[in-house]
Amino acid sequence: MKIYNRKKELAAKANCKDVEIVQLSADDSELQFLKFFSKKPWLGIPFSETARIKNLFDRFNVERIPHIAILKIATGGEMSVINSNAVTDIIEDIEFATWPYIPSPITDISKSLESYGFNINERPSLVLLMESSASDAIKSHVYDSLLPLAKLLSTDKLNDIDGNN
Repeated sequence: MKIYNRKKELAAKANCKDVEIVQLSADDSELQFLKFFSKKPWLGIPFSETARIKNLFDRFNVERIPHIAILKIATGGEMSVINSNAVTDIIEDIEFATWPYIPSPITDISKSLESYGFNINERPSLVLLMESSASDAIKSHVYDSLLPLAKLLSTDKLNDIDGNN
């Protein structure tokens, strides 16, 4: 709840006034949903709309909760996915410094197995193991060296995220 309230406050300051959380229920009963949801300040899709919720769970490949997707909705109502799994981003970036959490093609697997919105076990992935004692300069050099290749190889993933197959 603290993260939500802080995000709403910072979103307003960052001119991101259209930021909202919408809860999709994974509860077993409507009573369970109402008990949890009634204490939350965000929007939610009613428990009774099971087909709609299932469709969204499938669309965003929800396998565990919590699950947060960042969407951009144009004035005409067209929706594009910016980040299909932003839980780690939301928790780690309390100050909105990297908003709107556009996924990186390179990720530190000690923090998350998600890269460009996909779990590295779902798609072909390159895993580079480095000694934890490697200096920040070496890590930065390796990151900068791999980033162009990662972006090139991730073009298909970006198309999948936007739904432009």
